[in-house]
Amino acid sequence: MKSFQSGGSTPESVTTPAASVVSTPEMRGVSEPELDAGSSRKHQRSSSGTDQLRRPPMERRETHFVDVQIPVTDTIHLEGVLKIPNPPKTLLVNKIAIINHPWSWLGGNMDDPVLCGLSRAFLRLNYHVLLYNNRGVGASAGRSSFTGIPESRDLQQVVEWAINEVANVDTVVLVGYSWGSLITSLCPPPTRMFPDKINRSAHILLSHPLGPMHFLTCFHTSKFSEALDKLLLDPQTNLLVLYGSRDQWTGVKKYETWVQRLRDIRAKLENPKPLKRTDSSTATVRPSPPENTDSDKTVRPSLHLPEAAIIRPAPCTHGEYQTAVVHHADHFWRGEGGREMRQIVTDWTVKLDKGAFDIPDR
Repeated sequence: MKSFQSGGSTPESVTTPAASVVSTPEMRGVSEPELDAGSSRKHQRSSSGTDQLRRPPMERRETHFVDVQIPVTDTIHLEGVLKIPNPPKTLLVNKIAIINHPWSWLGGNMDDPVLCGLSRAFLRLNYHVLLYNNRGVGASAGRSSFTGIPESRDLQQVVEWAINEVANVDTVVLVGYSWGSLITSLCPPPTRMFPDKINRSAHILLSHPLGPMHFLTCFHTSKFSEALDKLLLDPQTNLLVLYGSRDQWTGVKKYETWVQRLRDIRAKLENPKPLKRTDSSTATVRPSPPENTDSDKTVRPSLHLPEAAIIRPAPCTHGEYQTAVVHHADHFWRGEGGREMRQIVTDWTVKLDKGAFDIPDR
C-alpha cells in the first residue's frame, strides 16, 4: 500500500492507493497563512466555472493539502482534507492529529474556525492533520444521526484509515471540539486499537457540551458518560480537558462539578489500595557479625528490612490526565482566549512527544 511520506516537500512525494481512496485526491501545493482564528477555507469560482479551493501560504513553511474520501462503510465515504507539514528533514516516524467538528445540525463542519486554529498549532509541531466532515455533512455520504453513535464508529474507521495512509505513524492525537468531543470520548485509545503500530496516543476534549448534552445525544447521555469514565480508568489514556469560564452552553459551576467527578474517577486509577502488611514487616535492627575479631574495626549495626517493608518509588503505571480552564474564554474561543487555549494544547502535546507521559513496559 502506498503511503503519505512527511519528509517530501513536493507534491510528487505524496501518493494515494486506489484501494483506500475512492477518488484520486488532488495535491495542491499551496500553503496556509498565519490567519486569525476566525478564518476558514474559502471557495472561489474560477473563470471556467469550476469550484477551486483557495488556501494561502503558511508562515515560513509550506503546508500541502490533500482532499480525500475516507471509506467508513461499504456505502459511506467521508469528505476530508489531510494537511501535511513540510519539516526541515525527513522524519523516521510520523504523527497525526484527527480533529472532530461541532454538531452538524447547527452548521458544524470541518471548516470551523476553531479547527483551523488547532490545525495550525499541530502543523507547527510537525503533525499531519486530518479534518473530515461527519456523515451527512458537506460532500460526505449518509445522513447525520441524532445520537452521535454512528459517527463514533466512523471515527474508529477514520483512525484506521489514517494510520494506513500516512507512513510510519507513531503518535495519534484525537481532538474533539464541542459535539465533536462527545464523539471523540467514545473512541478507545489508539494504543489499544493498534498496539503493534501506535506507541503514543492522546485525547483532547475541548468545550465538552455538558449543558445541551441530553439534546445533542437524543437522551443517550449515559452512554457518553460511561464511555468517558472507562477512558479515564484506562491506564493507557492521556487526556486533556479544556473549557472556557464564559462558555455560553455550559456554566462554570457545572464544569467545576463535572471536573471534580472526573478527578474522583481518575483517582481510582492513580491511587490504588495500599498493600496489606503483616506484623513481620516491621523493621528490626540486628548487629552485624565482625569480619575479623582481631581487628580494631568498630562493629556497626545494620538495618535489616523484610522485603515487604521496603518502600520504593512506584514507576508510572498510567497516562496523563489534566484539566484546564481558560478564564474569560467562551465556547467559540475568540481572541486572546483562543490563543491561550492553543498554547495549552501545544505545551501539552510537546510533553507527549518528548515521552513525558510514557508508561514503562506498556
